[in-house]
Amino acid sequence: MKYIGLVMVTLIVVLILVFRTLRARKPTGNVIKFRKKNSKQEFQKCSYCKKMSKLIFYASDEGTVVGVCKECKPKADSKDMLPI
Repeated sequence: MKYIGLVMVTLIVVLILVFRTLRARKPTGNVIKFRKKNSKQEFQKCSYCKKMSKLIFYASDEGTVVGVCKECKPKADSKDMLPI
């Protein structure tokens, strides 16, 4: 009877040690987590009128990127800019 108790305690200790080593090997530090963007970050300044709004991006003839609001969209269309 004494040996059965000793074997049970030994098995429990071994299982605890195995569980801890397996848990320690689990990679948790290099997992990339993505966060949902705030609604404040959606608004940017228009390249023409400098108002904060949601932008539509165009490529100009020089190769630069221009962010245009809905009110300034006809200006970008008249300059034949390509939407991105």
